[in-house]
Amino acid sequence: MCVLKCKGCGAPLNLPTIEGEGATLSVNTVVECDFCGNQQTIPSLDSKKN
Repeated sequence: MCVLKCKGCGAPLNLPTIEGEGATLSVNTVVECDFCGNQQTIPSLDSKKN
């Protein structure tokens, strides 16, 4: 399991729950760190580097 950490303080980020089997994030998601309040964008899982 992958754990994403806050770029500001290093705390683990809580990602939104995804419903359904095999579901993935299809758009960029902005999450806020529960500890320092830093907001950051989590790229979609299906985005590819060109």
